[in-house]
Amino acid sequence: MSRARVPWKTMLDGESKPPWRCAGLQGVRSLLAIHRWAVESDAIPTVDFIETCNDGDRFNLRLPSHGIWSYPTPDLGHRARCGSFSSPFALRPRPLICMPQIAESAPILFKVTTSPMRLRRPFPLLVVGLLALCTLLVVVVVPRPLYFAPSVANLKATLPILTKNPIIGIHAHRNSQHGDDFIVASYLKWVESAGGRGVRIPYNATTAELDELLESVNGVLFPGGSGDPNDAATYIYKKALGLNRNGTYFPLWGTCLGFEWLIELQAEDSSILDKVDADNISSTLAFQQSNDASRLLSFSHHFDKLATQGIAANFHNYGILQSHFDATPKLTSFYKVLATSEDRQGLTYVAAIEAFDVPFYAVQFHPEKNPYELGDDKTGGAMNLVDHSYEAIVISQEFAHFFVGEARRNGNHFADPAKEAALLLLNAHTSNRSYPYFEETLLFPVN
Repeated sequence: MSRARVPWKTMLDGESKPPWRCAGLQGVRSLLAIHRWAVESDAIPTVDFIETCNDGDRFNLRLPSHGIWSYPTPDLGHRARCGSFSSPFALRPRPLICMPQIAESAPILFKVTTSPMRLRRPFPLLVVGLLALCTLLVVVVVPRPLYFAPSVANLKATLPILTKNPIIGIHAHRNSQHGDDFIVASYLKWVESAGGRGVRIPYNATTAELDELLESVNGVLFPGGSGDPNDAATYIYKKALGLNRNGTYFPLWGTCLGFEWLIELQAEDSSILDKVDADNISSTLAFQQSNDASRLLSFSHHFDKLATQGIAANFHNYGILQSHFDATPKLTSFYKVLATSEDRQGLTYVAAIEAFDVPFYAVQFHPEKNPYELGDDKTGGAMNLVDHSYEAIVISQEFAHFFVGEARRNGNHFADPAKEAALLLLNAHTSNRSYPYFEETLLFPVN
């Protein structure tokens, strides 16, 4: 390996222009400018020598009282980017400080000495300190979107996933006009959007049928509709409560009428509901102060938008006023109010609840309608005042993901795979006879 040392004075005198031009000292000038801000004002750097080796060039810069700084040159690419100068350094007047365009593959290697690096002036530190303080004040003072903290007593915190694709039992309703059971298809689609599957719970199922189903499904959904809780719904509620009390994690979800059923069944009073004016209206939610411990609402920060945008689709003429709920010990001891809404008359009713110590959840609004109920009326206008925005659909899916996620922590399964396949709602006949109020319904003839 050949090596040639060229004194810095020779470089300035211009007697060795080819060596320093080949070595690309313009890059050294740019690199030096970066460091000049950090040295005292009277520190004029010098170059002791330039080493030209077979494997490339290396520049050794001596900064007075600050040791030697060593730079490799092959990867700098400075000549192509910065051009060339007749003199590689212009120390008087002081050069303008700028960042050179240095390839990321060209690390700067330092030959460190024990001499400490001193700041040229305290002003840069003061500026940096003030900027850091301002940033801290912004972080602390400026309001942020509302994010619910996870529950301290999160029921599912330590529970493993027992079922990858849970099966949800969806309670059917009876169509008195046609004499058959039906399930609105949007509820099944809502469950499936989160990786779940569905089977029908017959409206008039016997106790034996219900026992077999509740030992096979991973959770139950009470959908919207009309009417008081029937015998099957009453049995399911009590059975699910008993399962959870005995150590089997069994989630229950209620939507609209399903919400009202959970209120009536827990209060043991079929006349507890209040009249409200909330049919075909999209509302905002008012989250309660205790919601920072909500298992449901802490699941997704997307739920924050429910407080500022009219996304919650309401189609109910009954509900329970917040004042009525608060005055009912059977409810306040079991359910926590997560959110409220106002009807057209300004009455405040409960919009979302969850049980304190069992996985029971209910909402008075319809999350399944946002993505799946799109029907038009006969005049071509929107049949229902439902928000179909991106935000509304994401929130709908997050509710589904939460409930199906709860069902994954239940280990039930059908003992007979053939029976499971036969009962899955994938096989159900669909109809649009209720269009445009419902896009599709699943029909089940009743003998």
